[in-house]
Amino acid sequence: RVHRTQASAAVSKFFATAPAEPPRELRPLEEDERFGDAAMADPGLHRDKRQRAVTGIQMDESMLKKCDAALKTVTRRQSAVAFSEPVNWRALNLPDYPKIVKQPMDLGTVQDNLTNHRYAFLEEFANDIRLVWKNAMLFNAPDSAYFKNAKQLCEVAEKKMGELEQEGIGTLPPLDPPVRCEL
Repeated sequence: RVHRTQASAAVSKFFATAPAEPPRELRPLEEDERFGDAAMADPGLHRDKRQRAVTGIQMDESMLKKCDAALKTVTRRQSAVAFSEPVNWRALNLPDYPKIVKQPMDLGTVQDNLTNHRYAFLEEFANDIRLVWKNAMLFNAPDSAYFKNAKQLCEVAEKKMGELEQEGIGTLPPLDPPVRCEL
């Protein structure tokens, strides 16, 4: 364990740190929230700078199965065991944990949310997976096994998210052609 300010420097290399906010209820985004300036203005929609710009990829049955397979690819790794259930900070005697990690997330909760169809969009699923790594890297020292495993698993997950996103782009409705401005 290290003090938050020591870990923050290492985490900020991987993620843009935003002020912590209380957990928000998952809901489908409205049309004006998914596209354009409204989506970019809400920091809750973009938790870190690694999140892709594409939004609105629906979580249909096909995408749900692909996300499940991607999550299983990550969770099958031995280094993912530490991230498979919520951190029991009381049992581990980590009183600073809830002060530092404002939005806990683990791979088991992600799997439960996926199984129970709580994600309407691919981005919601991806954000929760990213939150697992962000929390681990925020709380743990850069030289700790937890930090290193989170970094490694983050890279694996990002590769899978990129593949899912590319597959999902084909499901987005086509954009209207641009309208020429006349003065």
